[in-house]
Amino acid sequence: SVSIRMVDATPVWGVTPPPTLVAIGNRTADVSFELPEFPNSQSNTYTVITNATGSVVSSSSQPADNSTHGQAVALLPYTGYRTHIQSCNSIGCADSSPVFFQTASAQPEGFAPPVIERTARADQLQVSWTAATAQNGVLDRYVVLFRERTGGAGLITLFTGSDRTRVVAPGLTPLTQYMFTVQSYTVNVSAPAVTPFVTVTTPSSNPEAVPTPVILAIGQRTLELRVDPPAIPNGEIGTYVILANGAAVQTGGTAGNFSV
Repeated sequence: SVSIRMVDATPVWGVTPPPTLVAIGNRTADVSFELPEFPNSQSNTYTVITNATGSVVSSSSQPADNSTHGQAVALLPYTGYRTHIQSCNSIGCADSSPVFFQTASAQPEGFAPPVIERTARADQLQVSWTAATAQNGVLDRYVVLFRERTGGAGLITLFTGSDRTRVVAPGLTPLTQYMFTVQSYTVNVSAPAVTPFVTVTTPSSNPEAVPTPVILAIGQRTLELRVDPPAIPNGEIGTYVILANGAAVQTGGTAGNFSV
């Protein structure tokens, strides 16, 4: 009788089609593949190898034994890749034809808190921010939100758009703490990147709605007056000054009764 022993040889993919993309995420892609036309061994291993387009750096993962499904891993969002299957045995390795794809978009990363600066007006603040270090897709819009730190209404939308990275918040109350945050949205991604809140205090300003003094008593050379605090102090009142004919005749640190 004649015995024949098969000897391993390097696999040959031949007319085997490239791998098929089953699902594409923003950091992984599931692939399925057919075995080489000529495996030339009963102990071949298979590896999914993926490179970013134009890059020689690759990532790899091995499917489970006897499986023809694998996964491209360690990917970046919104990036072009090529992936192929490498079949190896004790003699050597051979690569399948590649398939090209782009990963899905994702939430932006590296989005720093906004910078809040005072302006020449006590009732305004300037809000500026920089783009995320990784937008992970196409920028859709920025949303700037703010609120008073204590009391006041809920979050107020100051700006929505993509054409600027600086806006002015008008109509604020002097000597009041405000909290600002900015959101960055990527097209086709519902969840934004959100910065931490930044808190800043507006400066003081001149009082408004100062009431007219009330005359309590009139003497031959004196007046008794009651001075009420302004309805809108715009800060902490430091001094009340009573003027008579344009000249200061009395000062005080608090509202109340004055004799002049």
